[in-house]
Amino acid sequence: MKTPAFMQFTHTNPTQVLKSRLQILAALISLTTASIAGQAAVLAHWNFNESSGTVANDGVGSYSGTLSPNGSAFVSGGISGNAISLDRAANGFVNMGNVLGLTLGNFSVVAWMKMNAGDTSPDTVILGKHQTFSNNGYFIAVNATGGGGQVNKAIFYEGTIAGAPVSSTSVNDGAWHQIIAVYQAGGNKSIYVDGTPAESTRASQVFLANSSPFLIGGTGVIPEGRYTGLIDEVQIYNEALSPTAVNFLFQNPNQVVPEPGGVAMMSIGVAIIAAMRRCRG
Repeated sequence: MKTPAFMQFTHTNPTQVLKSRLQILAALISLTTASIAGQAAVLAHWNFNESSGTVANDGVGSYSGTLSPNGSAFVSGGISGNAISLDRAANGFVNMGNVLGLTLGNFSVVAWMKMNAGDTSPDTVILGKHQTFSNNGYFIAVNATGGGGQVNKAIFYEGTIAGAPVSSTSVNDGAWHQIIAVYQAGGNKSIYVDGTPAESTRASQVFLANSSPFLIGGTGVIPEGRYTGLIDEVQIYNEALSPTAVNFLFQNPNQVVPEPGGVAMMSIGVAIIAAMRRCRG
């Protein structure tokens, strides 16, 4: 096999040749790792650490959202840093627009939430992209919802309300809870509360698109506030998160799941650097 021109050298010392080639490989690994890191499975991450203004910035993508004119504000006391405070009575929500339809396959949705203790208001929507009064899109909600769900429990809707997984943990106790919804196209959909294991798993259903906006704390083509309390560290992934990833996010609220590919390439890079050090010795 012919040696590529960029790896041909004028010196003949075997150690120097190996060292030079390892240096080139290390540079290539660095470039590849940077490329993979930019192709992360996380689509969006809102940490709500803004202290003022009307824009909730997406830290990893291009899905920044606009706070409603009333009933929404950045506040201190989040699960990590600040949080978004929403008031249903004042029609509070965050509007990202007609994005994140998630119709191409697997996906996962992550949110930390803190409701007022004992709030049993029906149709309390944490987040979602759903056109009301029809079977489409997805959402995470609390309490009785659309003829399904249970008081005090979280529900992950996709397909039909009858087929939605419902949590066994009560989440309206005034404490912070992490809710993760995982959808596998042609497989199952699950809901997790505060880490593993999954609290309910049902068969995934046909996923129907809509033109409604993606909303935090609301629902509908014409946005309507449906949540009172705090929400923080919302993340969207274009993959079905594993139980290991679910636990990672519960233990690390302000971080995103590391990409396996990026981790593997970094491990190769470390091995090359170690080999270069041995050459110097």
